[in-house]
Amino acid sequence: MIKTHNCSIVTLSELSDFVEKNYIDDSHKLLIQVFSGNETEDFLTDLIEFFKERYPKSKLIGSTTDGEISSGKVTTKHCSISFTYFEETTLNVSILRNTENDFLLGFNLANNLITNDSKALIVFAAGLDIDGNAFLKGIKRRDKNLMIAGGMSADNSLFKTPFVFTKDEIFTNAAVAVVLNNQNLHVGNGYSFDWELIGQIMSVTKAEGNRVYTIDGEKAVDIYARYLGKDMADDLPAAGSEFPLVISRNGVNIARAAMVKHDDGSLTLAGDIHTGDNVQFGFGNPQMILNPTNSLINTLISSPVETIFVYSCMGRRRFMPDIIEKEINPLEDIAPTSGFFTYGEFYHHDEEYQLLNQTMTILTISESETKIYSKKSILQKDREGDRSISSTVSALAFFVNSTLEKMETLNDSLEDKVHERTKELEKYQVSLEKQVEEEIKKRVEKDNILMQQSRLAAMGEMIGNIAHQWRQPLNSLSLVIGNVEDAFNLKRLDEHLMNRSTAKAYKLIDKMSTTIDDFRNFFSIDKEKTIFTPEEVIKDALALVEVSFKNQNIYVTQTYESNLYIEGYKNELSQVILNLLNNSKDALLEKNMDNLNIDVSGKYDEEWVCITVKDNAGGIPSEIIEKIFDPYFTTKEQGKGTGVGLYMSKMIIEDNMNGKLMAQNDDGGAVLTIKLKRVEKK
Repeated sequence: MIKTHNCSIVTLSELSDFVEKNYIDDSHKLLIQVFSGNETEDFLTDLIEFFKERYPKSKLIGSTTDGEISSGKVTTKHCSISFTYFEETTLNVSILRNTENDFLLGFNLANNLITNDSKALIVFAAGLDIDGNAFLKGIKRRDKNLMIAGGMSADNSLFKTPFVFTKDEIFTNAAVAVVLNNQNLHVGNGYSFDWELIGQIMSVTKAEGNRVYTIDGEKAVDIYARYLGKDMADDLPAAGSEFPLVISRNGVNIARAAMVKHDDGSLTLAGDIHTGDNVQFGFGNPQMILNPTNSLINTLISSPVETIFVYSCMGRRRFMPDIIEKEINPLEDIAPTSGFFTYGEFYHHDEEYQLLNQTMTILTISESETKIYSKKSILQKDREGDRSISSTVSALAFFVNSTLEKMETLNDSLEDKVHERTKELEKYQVSLEKQVEEEIKKRVEKDNILMQQSRLAAMGEMIGNIAHQWRQPLNSLSLVIGNVEDAFNLKRLDEHLMNRSTAKAYKLIDKMSTTIDDFRNFFSIDKEKTIFTPEEVIKDALALVEVSFKNQNIYVTQTYESNLYIEGYKNELSQVILNLLNNSKDALLEKNMDNLNIDVSGKYDEEWVCITVKDNAGGIPSEIIEKIFDPYFTTKEQGKGTGVGLYMSKMIIEDNMNGKLMAQNDDGGAVLTIKLKRVEKK
């Protein structure tokens, strides 16, 4: 069974008294979560020194907050601490600094911790320095089925230096996580959002990462002014928590509150937003927000729950500060509850890891099969008045009065906006067409950049191939010069020998010049589509690597059917084939085998020409075969592969040439197949 002690303290002496009074002993199966509203580094340093000295065996993760939750109570600028003892679950903790690649940060953190026995992962990430969405994608790359909870660290809405920490380190640009290892552990999660959607659906017309520049072709700040009034726009980013932008993804409503207002009229949001996303304004309705908690409780009391961790949005607390405990208190009636208010919440739903805002998320855990509480006992507590109805009504009345004042200001501006918007609808179609054109242009520019990156990634290997191609003619040229020099020194250099040697030297130099032309032509950009045969492009690609393959004892066989013609970009297709050949070469050399074979073939059916590259390197592992075409996915050692190659190859074949690129395993090796439309020779 799991046993949890929660406390809320201001000073270390209070903490010392609490642990002594409750006989909290050190254990390697003790998880300590620290949620500190005191974000000063001196306090945090003293705090972790306390735990390092008193609880050296325990596992500790911590975050600064925008509000703390302990035993159903909500505080600010306190320090909430949860002590959770496990009997059968093992714990591992890791903290990693951000290395400017948030995707890799997530992947490496998960990779450090996750095992076959892992059941849940609790993660706190730096609230300002880490892209939470890219970070979660990195975790998903390692494991998409693991339950994840936690959120982005906060600093009481100062937006300066939120911290995450363990017993050993405190960072502002890092992520810390603890993994719960026990396949028999009962874990569950849930979330409450239910902000009311208001106004029309709008389209994001320019966004990068978590910064939105324009919506419906206008600056983001101007959109707030247009629909919610100048006062609301002037009050950004504070007003962003009251009127967030809401996106629907994978069946989950996700709010994006403004965190920074920029001089250019753009807004930095508490999470990613994409060009092309459809958004609406959200508005908090206390009744809608609190009601889902009741349905959440009905779910919880039907499952084993021994402790509950809550990771809720700072905007939720600040929107209804006087009644926020009415959302938390019922959870404490189920099991000991603790947590904090974040700058973004992590949530797992249908194999997707999502960064949420304006949302309350919970993680429930239990080592016991027994349902600790029953619905009857919860209802009985209600009848006994443990949660005071009168205090709730008073708090709601206060909230309603303050909200009405805001709504009066909002309504004053909305009447004018309705008339303005009616006129603008006539321009909507023209604006939409312009947006589509801009989006297509951006996509083309992005594709060109990725294409250039792919070419640059191949340049190093190309230079090596040039060296292989030149080595033999350079050696021969050196011998010719040496023979001429010896003949001259021995006074045997006659006109016949001189002419013969000169002719041979020119022939060798011409061969080297031809090699340079081959490589230069290979990297030139095709301007127009042409009709050509698979045999042409395969031989163009093989010509660049034949010497290198020969030196590494790789034998390439070629088979072609006649009357095969393709229409497209010849150089681009050659680059794809070269990439497939080099991938097969790398796989073969890793196996350290005697017989290294690659079969290249061109065949056809009534509609398609099929170009196949097959090796005998054992095939692609089943767990990654579906990922090999993902951008930046690579199985090569760090520094030896970018993961762009196969992604770019697929984009060239499928986007530029309307074909297909597929991978499968067959007869002890990988088979990569390019399918292109067959055409008749003109």
